[in-house]
Order: sequence, then structure tokens, then C-alpha cells
Amino acid sequence: MVNTRELPESLAEVDLGVIDALKALKEEADVLRERLKGLEAVKSDFDPAVFSRVNADYAKQLAMVENKAEPLRQQARESYARLRGALAEIADAHEAVKLDRQEIELRRKPSPRIVEREGLARSRRRHARGCFRSATT
Repeated sequence: MVNTRELPESLAEVDLGVIDALKALKEEADVLRERLKGLEAVKSDFDPAVFSRVNADYAKQLAMVENKAEPLRQQARESYARLRGALAEIADAHEAVKLDRQEIELRRKPSPRIVEREGLARSRRRHARGCFRSATT
């Protein structure tokens, strides 16, 4: 069974700052991609050497951003896997508790036969007490 007291600590260990860093890198990469697309539109207005130099610079910057992002993506995948594992453990623990509660409820609920027998036994005792009282008076 899952030790649910340890789960909050394990969830706290998951670094969600990676997501913010990836988001910033994605925005930076999107800007560079837009600039690369924009260069194509004005390519004919500039000397091929200038176009080539600027295009290569943006491509190099984009590659650097992608290289920075890759370890963060891997870290995010690992964090996601830990979160999914913790979520599965919590769901299993919840289901186990739910079944345990149902079992306790079922064990506490008397069956109709027991209720019937207890009712019959009570009526016999009442009848016997009534007979005993009438015999003693």
C-alpha cells in the first residue's frame, strides 16, 4: 500500500521552474523563427553576403536556444513521469480507502435474516415476560 504521508514531500521535490524556463526559451525561439521567415521576404533587397551573414546568425542563435532547451525538456519529461506516478499512487490509495470504507459499511450493516431473527427473538422475550408477569400476579 502507498504511504500517503510521503507523497506531499515527493510532490514538493518536483521542480516546476523548468516549465517557466522552457516557456521563455520557446518564446525566444519563436521570435528567432519569425525573424528567419521575415528575412526571406526581404532577401532580394540586400546583398547576398549580408543576407547570408544575418541568416546564419539567427540560425546559430536558434540552435543555441534549442540546445539550451533540450536538457530542460528531458528534465520536464522526468518530472512529468514522477507526477504521473504519484498521481497513480494517489488514485490507487483512494480506491483502496473507498473499498475499505464500503467493506466496513457492509460489515456493520446487518443482513435481513439477522434482523428478522433478532425481531423474532425480541417478540419471544416479550411474550415470555408477559407470560411470566401474568403467572406471578
